[in-house]
Amino acid sequence: MVHVELRDAPKLDRIQQLRKIAKAEHLDFPNNVLEYIVNQQDLNPKAQEDALIRIMAYSAVVNREIDLELAKEALNLVSHNKRFKIQPKRAILATLCSILMLAGCNASDSMGTEAVAPVIETQGEAAKTTIHQDIVLSGRTEPYQEIFLSPAVSGIIKEVYVELGSKVSKGDKLALMFEGDLAHQVRQAEAKVKTVEVNAQIQKIEQQIALNQMKVALSADGSYDIEEVNFAVKQAEIALEDARQNLENNQFLFEQGAIPQVQIEKDQKAVVQAEQQLNRAKQLVIQRSTKASSQKETDQVISKLQQESTLAASKLSKMGVEQAKADLEIIRYRLNNLAVEAPINGYITKKNAVIGASVSQGPMFVITNIDQIYVNVNVPEAMLNKVKVGQTAIVSIPSLGISLEGKITYIAQAANGDAPTFPAKILLNNDNHEIKAGMQAQVSVKSE
Repeated sequence: MVHVELRDAPKLDRIQQLRKIAKAEHLDFPNNVLEYIVNQQDLNPKAQEDALIRIMAYSAVVNREIDLELAKEALNLVSHNKRFKIQPKRAILATLCSILMLAGCNASDSMGTEAVAPVIETQGEAAKTTIHQDIVLSGRTEPYQEIFLSPAVSGIIKEVYVELGSKVSKGDKLALMFEGDLAHQVRQAEAKVKTVEVNAQIQKIEQQIALNQMKVALSADGSYDIEEVNFAVKQAEIALEDARQNLENNQFLFEQGAIPQVQIEKDQKAVVQAEQQLNRAKQLVIQRSTKASSQKETDQVISKLQQESTLAASKLSKMGVEQAKADLEIIRYRLNNLAVEAPINGYITKKNAVIGASVSQGPMFVITNIDQIYVNVNVPEAMLNKVKVGQTAIVSIPSLGISLEGKITYIAQAANGDAPTFPAKILLNNDNHEIKAGMQAQVSVKSE
């Protein structure tokens, strides 16, 4: 605070000097308030400065603008409704503490209500007085972590191992779901995977045999007329298109759950067979139309067709194997996750688990971790530039009569809707779990 010495001077000069002191604290005192202070007959210039300080402090505590009514309240509050008398410099701190205590009785306890508490420093009878302003905010505590836990597998609850309020550690088993026929389903799925893999190998061998037969037929002199083999190609193309369309239609029905997997596998096999028939017909066309071509050219064409046909069959087989393995993994996951385990340390603060009941909507357990505690406050816009993440804060819990040191860990980048306040969090250690979630708290932050 900038200190301005007061001198015995005419009334107007004394008002101007008081105004300079107020402006040094970035406060604008109305003229009638300054006149009221100066008009106190038993106040010398130094006592008028003390009165000015008291009015500043009282305004900050009750969070009201300075006016004549507030000035009278402040001075009357100090003297307990008696005529205001000058206090020695060394008594200013005690007097202002009385103001804080008396005014605090009327303060709101809702989260985010702010006050600026002055800290008075004095040095001797003639020393200057300095005011440091602390930001005081009210808020509520909330847990460091809170988990809403549901089982990975729906079904019937077989066992419940904890009660409401139980203390649990990460990995503790909380409940167990009925297995049902999941073990049998796993064995069936494993058998299906093996069957699909064997069928894929058989199909690959059959494809190779068919292509070898096609090679022999192309090497021999065919007896079909070129028009007949061209007609056969068209017929094979129509059959292939029909098979592909049928597979596409049934795939949609399968995804809707209307037909079984077996039907899709039959349709896929029909597409492969149609492709093979078309390839045979094309080979016959090649045989008739490339009679004059060299054997080397014929072999190249056969090799290309062989690769295309083998690739198509391989893709279909791979799709079937992958689908069967995926179905198996889903069933295994359900079997291996029948136990409901705690993902964090904490207390069971909500329990919705009864043996024999079906799992319904909503969490089975809520686990609350209060090893550390957050205090939620709302910082007024006017004070936002005075608080920083990482800054130390003193948190008091009135119901417990304790005070702890914490750190500001979060200040929001956006205000609370239309309210000119910004959410902030202070983190406290709570190893003994004395502080519970939802308690009222008072936070004091030294302004920077």
